[in-house]
Parts: sequence; C-alpha cells; structure tokens
Amino acid sequence: WEWLSGQVEFRVDFPGDDRGTTSIPMLLAVVPCAHLPLGSLGPDEAIELSACATASAGVIPVFGNYNGLGVYAGVGSRVGLDWRFDDSSAVRGFLQLEGAALQPQYESNNGTTYTTPPINVVVGVGVDLPSLD
Repeated sequence: WEWLSGQVEFRVDFPGDDRGTTSIPMLLAVVPCAHLPLGSLGPDEAIELSACATASAGVIPVFGNYNGLGVYAGVGSRVGLDWRFDDSSAVRGFLQLEGAALQPQYESNNGTTYTTPPINVVVGVGVDLPSLD
C-alpha cells in the first residue's frame, strides 16, 4: 500500500485585500492520495506524481467593506509532485481545484452582499516532517 497515503491538513491562508476587504480562510481538509513513482534522485530520494481527492471545511472571517464569519465546505481534487526522502520526510508542490458545497455570504454596511465563488484554485507547497518515534 506504499502507493496510497492520507493526510489531515489544517490551512490558514494569508490575508488578502479585495476592494477593501480582508479574508482569512481557516480550513481543515481530509486528503487521500495515490502516488506514482517517477524516478530516483539518489539512494534516499524519490520523485512521485500524486493525485488526491480533497474534502475541506472551516470558517472564513471577513473584515472591511464586507464583514462577517462564513462557513465553507468543498470537495475537489489535487495533482502534485512529491520529493520524498528515506526518513519519511517530503516536500510537495500541488495544484488543487475545489468546488464549494457551502458558499459563505457577507454583507456590506450599505446592504449589498457578496457570495464566495463556487470554484476555487489553490497553488500550494507542503512539507512532511519525519516522526519523532
């Protein structure tokens, strides 16, 4: 089963300002993956292609022109490259596409509303550290 893995990830996105509004998504995700070895970079290193499913949920507080605390949930997929080491550590880069099952909606001071997009894209880098056993 070395070609399968699973992770539980916690993510806090860097705040972004979109027309005077700052959002800080805080999400928990379950990410099962399949790995395809592409080659070796030495006796203790390997490169793999990973394909994953994603299920994310969490809250997105928003401040500025729009305000509120929204609940987000979504499902999607991820593809990436994993650089694995013999001590169970790894560095990975990935592209994730996720559809929102729950789209938070926020209100401004003047009564207009903003609904988050139905699809989001994440470009990410992750690091797995070896266990301390």
